[in-house]
Amino acid sequence: MANVKITDLTALSAGDAVDTDVFVIVDISADQTKKMTKAELVTAVAAANDFVTFTQLNANLNTVSANAAAVETRRTNNIAGAVSTVTTSDLTASRAMVTNGSGKIAISDVTSTELGYLDGVTSAIQTQFTGAETRRTNNIAGAVSTVTTADLTADRAVISNGSGKLAISAVTSTEVGYLDGVSSAIQTQLDAKQATITGGATTIDTEDLTASRALVSSGSGKVAVSAVTSTEIGYLDGVTSSIQTQIDAAQATFANAHYTTTTANSYNIGTTVANINETDVYLDGIYQIKNQYILANSSHNVQFKEATFTAGVGLEIVSHT
Repeated sequence: MANVKITDLTALSAGDAVDTDVFVIVDISADQTKKMTKAELVTAVAAANDFVTFTQLNANLNTVSANAAAVETRRTNNIAGAVSTVTTSDLTASRAMVTNGSGKIAISDVTSTELGYLDGVTSAIQTQFTGAETRRTNNIAGAVSTVTTADLTADRAVISNGSGKLAISAVTSTEVGYLDGVSSAIQTQLDAKQATITGGATTIDTEDLTASRALVSSGSGKVAVSAVTSTEIGYLDGVTSSIQTQIDAAQATFANAHYTTTTANSYNIGTTVANINETDVYLDGIYQIKNQYILANSSHNVQFKEATFTAGVGLEIVSHT
């Protein structure tokens, strides 16, 4: 057996092991190599760990079992407690948590966002509300006390009344608008105005004029109406120069021929005209449209289209040349 490595020795199976089999043991304290039987080794190990009777192991198992029972008791008690409402399902997301009427965990109507509004609060909210209400009540007791429960009359100027409270006046908002543009004291400006009408307008300070007439100045230099109507005044629209001058010039170009008709249908114009549009014909003062006659005899005569004419009718031929 000399010079054989332990790893090269034949292995002993557990079934073949007997109490008298020997182990090689190094006794460190004596610095000697000694032997020990299997029975002696079991006895030595059992004395330290109680593997033979398993007393120590059983004690440990009993401790674990007792602890496990205690844990289960606590778990059962907890599940039956406040958390029993959250062991199998989730809560509604993003809500503040409260205890319900049974003392269980529950959600409230308050969202996490609303709960966040508490951030920054430095003292009891109700106390702050009470203080704010006190201040509000004190303010309501001031000038605004007359407008806390009812609206004011619409579209009126607001003033302070005899008690120093807000009130409405008889002045409308439209009338207030008339102040727009006022640059100095109104009364001062009014005092500076003429107190009595003394000029040409004295004839119209209390009465209306005759309707639809042209205005003139009277012999006294006052505003007055003339006999010319507003319609007649309208005839001046479009006039570009002196009317009389234009009338006089127009009259000079007219060469009128006057006849008392016979049964003949042709009459001398009195001058030469270039075309039918340079003539106007009147029978007994009635204008004749131009499709009733033509020019004849080298543009000297008006010839009516009727073959014969009624005698004794006043005929006027106006030429514009």
